[in-house]
Amino acid sequence: MSVNQMYVHMLRQVLAISTFALVSFLLSCNCQKRQSLQIITNQIPNILDYNANPQNPYDRNYLAFSDQGAWFAYGFPQDSHNYGGFAGPFLMTQENGHWCSKVLSQLILFNNNIEKQIDWNEFTITYEGYNSHLKQVFKNDQLRITQTLYFGSAHTAIIITEVVNLSDHTISLSPSWIGGLISKNLNISKQNNLIIIDSDLSKAIGKIQSYGDEIVATETTDSSYVLELMEFTLDSGKTKQLILSHSFVFPEYNIQNEQYAIDSMTINPTKYLQERIWEKEYQLKTLYSKMDTAWDDTAYRNLMAKTTLTLQNNWRIPAGELKHSGLFPSYHYEWFHGMWAWDSWKHAVALVQYDSQLAKDQIRAMYDFVDDDGFIADCIYRDTTIENHNYRNTKPPLSAWAVWKVYEQDDDTMFLKEMYPLLIKQHQLMVALS
Repeated sequence: MSVNQMYVHMLRQVLAISTFALVSFLLSCNCQKRQSLQIITNQIPNILDYNANPQNPYDRNYLAFSDQGAWFAYGFPQDSHNYGGFAGPFLMTQENGHWCSKVLSQLILFNNNIEKQIDWNEFTITYEGYNSHLKQVFKNDQLRITQTLYFGSAHTAIIITEVVNLSDHTISLSPSWIGGLISKNLNISKQNNLIIIDSDLSKAIGKIQSYGDEIVATETTDSSYVLELMEFTLDSGKTKQLILSHSFVFPEYNIQNEQYAIDSMTINPTKYLQERIWEKEYQLKTLYSKMDTAWDDTAYRNLMAKTTLTLQNNWRIPAGELKHSGLFPSYHYEWFHGMWAWDSWKHAVALVQYDSQLAKDQIRAMYDFVDDDGFIADCIYRDTTIENHNYRNTKPPLSAWAVWKVYEQDDDTMFLKEMYPLLIKQHQLMVALS
């Protein structure tokens, strides 16, 4: 093993062990039943830094926000030339992750009163990143523009833009959405008023859609687009809402079913945002309730929220060769876009503290690759044209421990019955090899 290989191996073990250890260390064994929570968020903002200004598709200098197991993620733009939209997305549908754009959908507002496009440099900007969503606010003495991004599903991100007239007079505005690609392996086209993104490297299809406003014109090139919307008038103190969706769907999923879901979500996108906030607050409340009293203070709560968000950003739904949901060791590192056996057992023990289904699927994902002798692959990948599954096995067999820890939390005897024959087969192999 070379020095570089040893370094990568050690780094991956540190990532897996530290994430698992942080959750396990802070939690006690008691459980709490689900309770109703207020919609107003009391999550801790900005526990991870999502400011991003990717200079090329392979730029690894930035973190990115994702949820629901999505294979794409976003950040906050650092450059004022990109204000009016969210950085990215970072597409994990592309090889081991590409930034497809600096800002795939940027809002352009033309002030018809003065016949001039608004200048984002004249606005102050604040960012708030939560476990549930990203929020950025642009403000000057005339307008306050709030943009919120959340994942309505594993396939679709919803972007809500609210424009408020802060002046004492009526303002007429003409909005457009524009975007361009920095990845040369992606292509833009249009179908009526839909913007379509396809790839030379992946079968996942991207779609950009505007809702609730008449589209005046749609223009595309191979690498850019413009969606021009109908102008609107805002009286003093009034608000206008613009709705946009980004979707990236693998062929094994029904894209028409996802379209039905998007149509439903965009009727009342704020409602679905509130439900996402509630979901994350319940997760955090559950975890906080399990913390040992010795660690139940603000600093450790912040650490718990940060650890949970790190797990969330590495969560992926089944796609390609991967048949169950699970976590990457690190989406941020190029060669960790897969699932590893030893990491998966620890991920499952951490996940079951607040998501028992995902914990069980994490274990199932690895047992999808057990052979007749009980041998489990060491690491598995979505696309074996990028990386082949690795069938070395140099790690301690912690799977039985993980299965039992999951059972201790949710008492699912059917899961034990499902896993027991597989565990026995693996144990017999390890005994035979010892």
